[in-house]
Amino acid sequence: MYSILKMFENVYTEPLPVGNLLGAIDDRGLVTLTWEPNTTSYQENFKISYHEVETQNFDSSSVVTDKSKYALKTLFPGRNYSITVQAVSGDMESTETTIYQATS
Repeated sequence: MYSILKMFENVYTEPLPVGNLLGAIDDRGLVTLTWEPNTTSYQENFKISYHEVETQNFDSSSVVTDKSKYALKTLFPGRNYSITVQAVSGDMESTETTIYQATS
């Protein structure tokens, strides 16, 4: 019986998406993201991806965090960004939750 349980030890299901994703700009121009993890789902981390919209030479990147708040320090001022957060469990990612944020 133990060998069967051991075989399924690292099985992950797709986590549910985060809720209430918000972006706020502080007095230094940094965009701080906050969101609510889905309490009925298991997630180990959160993947944050962003890319600049409305341009050909766009700025794009992603980062992984275990917190539900994150300051994006590398965004360029005066640009528009699409920012996505996904819950991550093992190698499974949730459906994307996206906001659009202008920087100052």
